[in-house]
Amino acid sequence: MTEFPLSFWFEKEGFDVSYISQIDVHENGPTLLRSKVYLSVGHDEYLTEECYQNIVKARDAGVNLAFLGGNAVSGRVELLTGTDGRPNRGMRYTGYESGNFDDIDLLGAKSYGVGLADWVCTAPDHWAYEGTGMKKGDVVPQLVGWEYHGPPLAENHKDLVVLAEGPVTNYNGVPNQRKRTYATTIYTAPKGNYVFNAATCWWNKVMSAPPGYINPPYINHFKEGDARIQRITKNILDRMISVQIK
Repeated sequence: MTEFPLSFWFEKEGFDVSYISQIDVHENGPTLLRSKVYLSVGHDEYLTEECYQNIVKARDAGVNLAFLGGNAVSGRVELLTGTDGRPNRGMRYTGYESGNFDDIDLLGAKSYGVGLADWVCTAPDHWAYEGTGMKKGDVVPQLVGWEYHGPPLAENHKDLVVLAEGPVTNYNGVPNQRKRTYATTIYTAPKGNYVFNAATCWWNKVMSAPPGYINPPYINHFKEGDARIQRITKNILDRMISVQIK
């Protein structure tokens, strides 16, 4: 259900969108070069080594990346041949942070498990906030969850901007004992393209409220879309689509 509100919003806004699976990304990385923006939506926790490398190659070739989710690029898996000999019919988990994954470099922040929080504006003068009317400290209630991204942030991306941040609690509402924080970030890749990290699995929950929409358990603020998050998403995608690659 994390993809449904975003897809519904895309149709409403008239974006030209194609849909692919992670197996497509695994098998045919050059396909990503046909698009201006690659979107990772909801909860892309498990990737093959090939998936990860193909996404990095797309970024380095000038494709914009938007991680509209949380806990992405965290666990490594391998795809297995089926009993009938067909490739990529099964999956085997090989461990968190194994292989050559670098979630911090790719996302701009580190991938984490459970953490809940309000989403708090920290950089209202950034172009991503244009037209939202948001001020520093303004809140989108309960937007951060079920899982998230946060510090340590990528030090090698010198222009990385933290658009929102704050402390997280666990699912019982108790402050996280490790005192972690979430961080929504954006940075510019070497070709002049952008990488946006929403830092929450629930980003798309407020993009629209389509028929059949279901709220997460115990969450009361997602019954309708949030115009501010919709505008931020549109600002980012419009800028990504229009950017001139070096």
